[in-house]
Order: sequence, then C-alpha cells, then structure tokens
Amino acid sequence: MKSLKNRRGLALENAIIFMVIVFSLCTLLTTFVLVGTRRTQMSKNALLERVALEEILEDFLADPTAHPADEQSRPDYPDYFYTVTPKDDGTYLLTVFKQTEEATVIKLYAVAAQTDGAWQLTYRDKLPPS
Repeated sequence: MKSLKNRRGLALENAIIFMVIVFSLCTLLTTFVLVGTRRTQMSKNALLERVALEEILEDFLADPTAHPADEQSRPDYPDYFYTVTPKDDGTYLLTVFKQTEEATVIKLYAVAAQTDGAWQLTYRDKLPPS
C-alpha cells in the first residue's frame, strides 16, 4: 500500500513540473513573436524612410535650380522638409530634415553638380560635406 501512495505523489509532482515547462515555453514563444513583430515594424519604417529620401533626391537631381532656397515639403511626405542652397562653385546642396515629436533631425545631405549637361550627384551622406 505504501508504494501506491508514493506513485500518486510523483504524479502530482510530474504534473506540476510539466505545467511549469509548458508555461515557460509559452512565455518564450510569446517573447519571440513580440521581438519579431518589433523588428518587422522597424524594418518597415526604415524602408519607408529610404523611399521618401530617394524620391526627394530624384526631384532634386531632375533640376536643382528649379527649387527655391526657402524650406519646402512634399505633399506625399509631410514630415520631411528640405532646403536647396546654391554654392559658389556652381553646385547645389540639398539638406533634408525630418520633423519628429522630439526634434527636427537632419536625414540627408546631397550635392549636385552639372557635368556634360546633366546633373550628377557628387556627395550623399548623413554628415555635411566638408
């Protein structure tokens, strides 16, 4: 009779151990899903930002002289503003800003120069040209 009592106690202990294991695996799975979702959202935001900067840059390279020197924005990207500054050497500097909740952040510097009748990009970076 004593051995039957020990088996019941082991069954209860095993059930508790397996419940802890199942809950741990559920927690681990939930954590992985949340991290994956966050990374996907960050990748999506980075891609959308890159597309916005590329379209602004394309418009700039079409004809840098057509842009006024004051700050402008595009209707399809209302968070982005840009300025076009003519330089003494005949090149034009494009500076793209993004308005966030905290501050205005510079996202892109680009310099275009006219060579062989077409505008060519000579500099593109997040840091200003020296």
